[in-house]
Amino acid sequence: MKRKINLIFICVIAATLILSGQGFCWDHDDNIEKAVQDFKARYKEGGMSLMRSQVSGCYKDALKTKNKKRFEYCAAYDSSAFFLDNQMVQQMNFPPQEYFVLDSVSKRIGDGLAALGYPENKRGVEAKFIADTTAKWFKVIFENY
Repeated sequence: MKRKINLIFICVIAATLILSGQGFCWDHDDNIEKAVQDFKARYKEGGMSLMRSQVSGCYKDALKTKNKKRFEYCAAYDSSAFFLDNQMVQQMNFPPQEYFVLDSVSKRIGDGLAALGYPENKRGVEAKFIADTTAKWFKVIFENY
């Protein structure tokens, strides 16, 4: 009987987390892939000019609600803007956009992870995972761009 009650309790907690959208488990790879795809679509529509406000708004919403999945999406979207801007700097000698230089992107991600309560020793690991996974999907999605 006690085992049955524990199982019911766990199911109620899991359902609550899922319904609140604040679940701790999600497919990180899919979330980051979606961010890169969305970045590419919005970039094709309006170029880099609107990216700063989109990135800023994304982070603001994610941090306001303490939504880690949404924050990860925003960090991947931000990183995609860095990768594209960096590509334009290297290939076309465009001047870098200050908002999307590596130090600025890294600071936004690090500050956000701190605001979400990630311990200092986990922030670097999480930031590296986001950067590496974004780079992987960026190469695939922007392959012939």
